[in-house]
Amino acid sequence: MSTLGHVTLSRQMVLRSQLDSIAHNIANAETPSFKGRHTFLVEKVARPPQGDAISFVSTIADLRDFSEGPLKTTGGELDLAIRGAGFFKVDNGFTTQYTRNGSFELDFDGQLTTKSGSLVLDTNDRPIVIPPDAGPVAIARDGTVSGPAGVLGTIKVVTFDDPNSLTDAGDTLYTASQPEIEAEGHEIHQGVLETANVQAVMEITRMIEVLRAYQSVQRITEQNHDLSRQTIQKLTEVN
Repeated sequence: MSTLGHVTLSRQMVLRSQLDSIAHNIANAETPSFKGRHTFLVEKVARPPQGDAISFVSTIADLRDFSEGPLKTTGGELDLAIRGAGFFKVDNGFTTQYTRNGSFELDFDGQLTTKSGSLVLDTNDRPIVIPPDAGPVAIARDGTVSGPAGVLGTIKVVTFDDPNSLTDAGDTLYTASQPEIEAEGHEIHQGVLETANVQAVMEITRMIEVLRAYQSVQRITEQNHDLSRQTIQKLTEVN
């Protein structure tokens, strides 16, 4: 492959990675608490023994944007949103996970769970149980869950030194390889959900720009292939 071929191929691979991230963002634009993915690029320069330096482009990272999404009022008694840094700590029965998606419900045992059935944990890493006869439930800004009969538990919120080290487990859930830290300065809001921090219109605009860039590189690649074919053909005719 020619030098130009290597350069255009590196550019196409990066653009494809960007398209994948954008498509993922668009598909989840309506998912509560979804965090957008963004591809970051870096220039790499190759310096051959002879000739000029060659500039390539490469993906340096595919990171999530953990900035807060807007809050949407739902009125749901068990719909919660974290304002500020932090994640709800949950347990799916096999592993501990973390999420900002506070669309919760109760299982048959009255335990507070995510929509996928993971238990929402309290500050002592135990499930929060809301008895059927508990009556209306109020959840304070500090996560304290109360009913007419008294306090039922306090929802645990944690954070991490580097949220981007979290591993995506799907369904707006993450697993951690670093120690969790007790979150501070946050508030829990009841009756609202955090929406995605991506806007479909903006992502579609980005997709159009990337597609145009991809098509431009593709045309250069095709022209290079045509030129190579013509050169080989002429050399064959001469011989």
